[in-house]
Amino acid sequence: MSSTSGPSSAAPKPVWIVESIGGAPTIDPKPEISLTEDGRVVGTTGINRIMGTYEAENETVRISGGGMTRMAGSDEAMDQERRFLKVLEGWNAFHVRDDRLELGPPDTGLVCVASPPPHPIVG
Repeated sequence: MSSTSGPSSAAPKPVWIVESIGGAPTIDPKPEISLTEDGRVVGTTGINRIMGTYEAENETVRISGGGMTRMAGSDEAMDQERRFLKVLEGWNAFHVRDDRLELGPPDTGLVCVASPPPHPIVG
């Protein structure tokens, strides 16, 4: 069973903003995730920064070796963080279409949208 790092279809839009977890809309600050071409995962739960690695095989991805800062937030934000991290455990199906990333099963997974590119500063 061979694996490769990085779903190539995610490469054009490397920062994904989590819009919903298990069908429930996310609250601000919204979690973000980025899957780099070299197999690294970086992002935020909305409260804490996360980092780790991932491997992709066919249309599945597994995130592992994660590290995370340990800041506290509101009860709602901490609950969202727990649900977000739970989705990232184990192998997950992923699908990328246009500016949308779906990760995990529809009833418990993430729906993410690509972040808009930064606007240049005009001086």
